[in-house]
Amino acid sequence: MNIKEFRAKVHSAQAVPKVMEFLGQWDFEGGAADVRIEAASDTLSYKAVFWIWMRHFAKEFNETPDNMHLIMCNRFLGWTKPQTIGKTVIKPTLITWTHPRQLTASESGVFLSKIEEWGVSVGHPVPRIEDSEYMKYVEAS
Repeated sequence: MNIKEFRAKVHSAQAVPKVMEFLGQWDFEGGAADVRIEAASDTLSYKAVFWIWMRHFAKEFNETPDNMHLIMCNRFLGWTKPQTIGKTVIKPTLITWTHPRQLTASESGVFLSKIEEWGVSVGHPVPRIEDSEYMKYVEAS
């Protein structure tokens, strides 16, 4: 097998032999190959931090994480405006992380900042996730 480049993401120890088997079939054409192993990023995304926080609030307020998600979206993102298309009126819908469009990184940072401030104001500060996109946003602000 003549391959110029091969990249694999391994999520478990059980997958390593499959990668090794594949590399064993590689035609090195009399040369060598550079093999690089690096750890995947441990930096948590905005969404991962958000859901950690929703689970935290769910425990504090005896709610579900999904309901806390709806509460936070209602409180901080709001609702779309009604739309009229011909004779059809489309009712407002809750704005969420992905509806009606994906929040940008900046909007995600602002959203999480508001949630963090709210948590403090109600006596339930959120856990600080140091290695996260959100903390990078906070440090840059």
